[in-house]
Amino acid sequence: MNLRVVRNAVSRVLAARADDPRLFFLDGRHLLPDAEVSDLNDGLHPNAAAYERMGIRFGERAFAAGAPLATPRV
Repeated sequence: MNLRVVRNAVSRVLAARADDPRLFFLDGRHLLPDAEVSDLNDGLHPNAAAYERMGIRFGERAFAAGAPLATPRV
């Protein structure tokens, strides 16, 4: 089991359940792209600056209009 295997498995599940409106997925590579791997000081854990950027990116994607966690308009 490695990250590539897990990502492939998740992709297959998402494809099989594409018609489920309650299922959503945010790929971690959108939060911390490969170009920022230098912010993994120990090769695994993000440093403080990376955590801050990841949080901002999560908010932009998860809470934007029409996103899964956005507040619905009434």
